[in-house]
Amino acid sequence: MNQDKSIILLGSGPKWQDCTFDKPVWAIAKMVLNKIPLKRVDMLFNMDDINKMSSFDPNSPHKIKNTKEEFIEAINKADVPFVTSYVSPAIKKCISFPLKEIFEKYGIFYYTNTISYMLAYALFNGIESVDLWGVAQSGIKEHIIERRGVEFWIGVCSGQGMKITINGPSNLLKFEKGIVYGYKKSPIEVAKEFGFYGEEEIIKS
Repeated sequence: MNQDKSIILLGSGPKWQDCTFDKPVWAIAKMVLNKIPLKRVDMLFNMDDINKMSSFDPNSPHKIKNTKEEFIEAINKADVPFVTSYVSPAIKKCISFPLKEIFEKYGIFYYTNTISYMLAYALFNGIESVDLWGVAQSGIKEHIIERRGVEFWIGVCSGQGMKITINGPSNLLKFEKGIVYGYKKSPIEVAKEFGFYGEEEIIKS
C-alpha cells in the first residue's frame, strides 16, 4: 500500500497523545490550539460554525479560551489544507467539503459530526487505511447522537474495502454490556471460539 493511501484521523479524545504520527495526519482543527503541539499535521477539518465555536463570550458559562481570530491564526500558521462547510477568505488554504459530489457517488447524506465527514472525505479520496486516534465519542452528546454517524461511516468505508483501526479508549463499535448478541459471550470469547481472534481493531468489548 502506498503511504499516501494510509492516514491517521486524529480527534481530541483521551490518549490522542499516544498517536504514532507515522503517516499523514488529518486532524480536528481545534487540535492546533492544543497546548501540546502536534508532531505532525497534514490536513485540518472543521465542519462547525467558526463564529459559534471559537468566539469568546465572557457571559457564557462555557467560556471558550480562544477567540475566533486566534483560531484562524492557528489554522493559517499550520499552513495545511483546511476542509470546512463554507470557504472563508480569512483562511488561506480553505477547501469546501465536497458534499454534493460525495452524495452523487455514494447516495448518502448523513453526518453527525466532523469525524463522520472526515471518514466520508477519506473514502471519496481513495484512502485505503485509516487509523483512528483520540476518537472516543464519550461525551453525552457524542455518545448518544454523534457516535451513530461515525459508526455508520465506518461501516460504509469498511464495506468499500477500507481498513479501519480504532486505537485507544473509544466507545465506537462496542457491544451492549460487553456481550455479543446471540452468543451471550464477550467479543474476545466469541472471536477465539470461531477462530478469528487477533482482529482487535474490529472487536470491542
